Amino acid sequence: MKRLIALFILWACLFSCGPDDVKQALKDNAQNTRPTGSFAPPLTPGTSTEASLLTDETWVVEYYVNPDNLKKNIKSESGRWYQFKADGTFTNGQWEEQSGNGSWFLNYREGKTYLMCDNLYDEQDVEWEIQGINQAQDAMSWVATTKGYRDSGGMVKIIQMLSRPTKEQFGYKE
Repeated sequence: MKRLIALFILWACLFSCGPDDVKQALKDNAQNTRPTGSFAPPLTPGTSTEASLLTDETWVVEYYVNPDNLKKNIKSESGRWYQFKADGTFTNGQWEEQSGNGSWFLNYREGKTYLMCDNLYDEQDVEWEIQGINQAQDAMSWVATTKGYRDSGGMVKIIQMLSRPTKEQFGYKE
């Protein structure tokens, strides 16, 4: 019954809503249905500096820049978070809601460090190049590669927090 209602809402939005409304309806529908993909078996990440940092607390997108459209998506990416576990699994979401989970691993190519997040929801798979870590080791800069749903080369400043973020912490009103 829930699926029938979700499909009706999606159908109604497709024919009566703008593009942003359709995007939200698809997101809502994805949260109310079974996963649309799979993820690789988790691997233990090792003891690198990046692995140690990632498995310590929650990492939250503070800023997002989309080089293809500087006015678009900046706010929509704020509050996205990742919780990486030492067993090679992770959960992710936005604000206080979880939207996915899967396995993660670090890859080292040509002197660069890459973070692959293989999500149960294939549309959320993403590979990030870790471009920098600040001296306090509580903030990083990541750039999405052409592999995954963030394939525009979007750049994020991601910060370490003790828990999932709230809109109030970032100054967004309900």
